[in-house]
Amino acid sequence: MHCNPSYNNHFVNRKLFAPLSVLALFLLVNSCSRIDTTDIGNDLIPAVDNINTFDTIFEVVTDNFLFDDSSRVYDTEDHALGVIANDPVFGSLNASIYFNVSPATFGARPFIPLDSIKFPIDSVVLSMAYNGVYGDSMSTQRFEVLEIQNDTRFKDSGIGYRISDPGVSTGAVLGTHEQNFDRLNVQFQLVTGRDTATVNNQMRIHLDKALGERLINYDTAVYRNDTTFSAAFQGLAIRPVNGTQTALAYFNLKNTEATRLTVYYKAKSMNGVVDSPMVTNFTFRNFRNINSIQRDITGTEYANAMVPGTPSDEKLYIASSPGSYGTIKIPNLQDLSNRVIHRAELIVTPVNEPGTPYQEPYYMFVDAWDSTANLPKTIQNDFTYNQQSGQYNQLLFGGFLIRGKYVFDLSRYVQGIVTRKEKSHTLRIYAPYKTNSVYIPQGIAANYPESEVKRLNTDQRAAGFQNYLNPQIAFGRTVLAGGSHPTSKMRLRIIYSKI
Repeated sequence: MHCNPSYNNHFVNRKLFAPLSVLALFLLVNSCSRIDTTDIGNDLIPAVDNINTFDTIFEVVTDNFLFDDSSRVYDTEDHALGVIANDPVFGSLNASIYFNVSPATFGARPFIPLDSIKFPIDSVVLSMAYNGVYGDSMSTQRFEVLEIQNDTRFKDSGIGYRISDPGVSTGAVLGTHEQNFDRLNVQFQLVTGRDTATVNNQMRIHLDKALGERLINYDTAVYRNDTTFSAAFQGLAIRPVNGTQTALAYFNLKNTEATRLTVYYKAKSMNGVVDSPMVTNFTFRNFRNINSIQRDITGTEYANAMVPGTPSDEKLYIASSPGSYGTIKIPNLQDLSNRVIHRAELIVTPVNEPGTPYQEPYYMFVDAWDSTANLPKTIQNDFTYNQQSGQYNQLLFGGFLIRGKYVFDLSRYVQGIVTRKEKSHTLRIYAPYKTNSVYIPQGIAANYPESEVKRLNTDQRAAGFQNYLNPQIAFGRTVLAGGSHPTSKMRLRIIYSKI
């Protein structure tokens, strides 16, 4: 095949972020060196008869580690809000949201003439588009809304802010709100004058009317452009303050039909109607947003597992971003003699305490640590991307909880180790919201030495490539049986035939 790829500048623009199309480009770049792999792993596996076909179990060594979490929540993504304060295994989570709002257009006041407005105004409401809950859906939490003030750090960020960011400076509290999480998706009627709208999946917080009157009284100079408006009004912060703190709720800022700051007021007279109802909306329009998520594991099983010194941890504590990972070493795999690998599967069993309200992650992921390149990379030939379908082979590779287990197909990876003497890497298991693990196209490991892995990493990062694996930030945690667990050991099972 003749390869002549060209890189499109729009890939660098995170607003046009499309990991599948980016990855298709990388596959084209590297397809000159692709080879066909044998039909192993997911096809029909011969029965183990111990005459022609055999199986064997490899023990693994597991260890717990914390991520130095660099996850970012972009403007289009769901933001977590709330507190989990009483998880005895994984500790606490505290999530706040900081964002700005703007009028629909700049250059003029977004209200009718000031002398036509009846004071005092009716109300000011912050509405937030709800998109799910993690934890106890019966949780009731209290939130406060504050104005962001006098913080030059809060500005547009095309790459997003890290979730570890503690947030920005705030001023006075503009309003408080108590929310039953189980009522966030309840449908209700919203009446404005003679108009009635049906609303659901929305949290509505009443704010101080003084904020609305301030926005009304701003002159045209304030509304000239984004810079002048932001200098007068930097934005809003929503923070949890108390309640039954057992869940996180998710809200989307970019859903401007549901997430908005609304000023309700009346015109003294409009088209012959006295006290005519009026509405002006301010919405989130740019990259000025922070989802600050802080985890505290002090005094928990999770924290105790991070103490070094244990040769092989009995349990792995896996929390989604901001989270942790487990390493998996398979000591004797590198020395396994050549044979036909029909199936090699890493079998992982959750061992959570029954009755916990905190769900397992939607998806678990396994990749390899390339110690030479000092980078994580995907499992070559097993975790693959299909250019025709535009999808990864996640169902075949594994990572979903099925019949009480996570099973990962490592057949082609193991075949490369036993036949071509490719390196048996330390593996990582984790539940990322998204990962920057370097995607390695299909082929043989010899075509991807240290320099090539580093080149792929540089190119993929420059193109904005990230692999989204779980639907929302901080959603999910689980305890997995490790390599030394007494009843449910993590293990590698290999079904093979002799050559």
